[in-house]
Amino acid sequence: MAKHTVKAKARYQLRGDTAAALEAVNPTLKSKEPVLVLNETKTAVAFKIGDGVTPYAELPLHGFGDHFDERINANAEHLDGIEQQIGEVETALDGILAVQNALIGGSSV
Repeated sequence: MAKHTVKAKARYQLRGDTAAALEAVNPTLKSKEPVLVLNETKTAVAFKIGDGVTPYAELPLHGFGDHFDERINANAEHLDGIEQQIGEVETALDGILAVQNALIGGSSV
């Protein structure tokens, strides 16, 4: 019997809101259901995972580590530096290619 493979695309969207909004509703999350705790700028700063019985307010809070926002900003600055270095390398490569083309074409640089 031939095997058939079915491919399905799926997209997951995690539930999330500010701690105050979540505590106001105080839902009981299903077992292993995650919920993101967002700050005022809607950036995820922590999460809770349900057990199917415990209300949200009583679940332990799990953080993404100290100074999450600062780490995000530091990573963004690091990426900016990498992008600048890539630009410098591209400029150098353009110069090398110009010299190479001049040599191949027989004209002087």
